[in-house]
Amino acid sequence: MKRVALALMMTASPAAAQECFSTPDLHDGIAARDMRRVFSGLDADGSRVTEIFISPGGEWIAIISNASGLSCIAAGGPIGLVYVPAIGDPS
Repeated sequence: MKRVALALMMTASPAAAQECFSTPDLHDGIAARDMRRVFSGLDADGSRVTEIFISPGGEWIAIISNASGLSCIAAGGPIGLVYVPAIGDPS
């Protein structure tokens, strides 16, 4: 699953559907790209966490995770550009 998450992060296109993975698998894929977390926060009711990661090369990714262990790529791309997959709820 780690390779799937990493491959999708590298080849994502604006027309792609929202990509969701187990939270550990997605975090492993992000770590493999040498990205570090720069933001983490809970939504108003505490049911989801939003995290933003950046790489030394200027790529970024935002993920939303729920308590059941599902994480979805919310947006990402090179600094200055935005990729937003289809909007959905990871619940």
